[in-house]
Amino acid sequence: MNDLGTHSNNKSLWMRLISMIIIGLLFIFVQSLFWTIVGTQFIIMLLNNLKPNALLAEISSKGGWMASSVCHQTAPS
Repeated sequence: MNDLGTHSNNKSLWMRLISMIIIGLLFIFVQSLFWTIVGTQFIIMLLNNLKPNALLAEISSKGGWMASSVCHQTAPS
């Protein structure tokens, strides 16, 4: 019976590793997307008398999932 619990814990640990890898890959993608948006916003502000694009500025409020995923990866959950 003890082996069954250990097997279940190992499976859970491997699933955590897989989710950490997927989240890490998403971070890489989001980071490159972030720099693209920052560069675009900078160029728009240069060309538009320092007025930012409202749609690009709104994207900054959508980053809450990153904090949640860091919390998951550091294993308090």
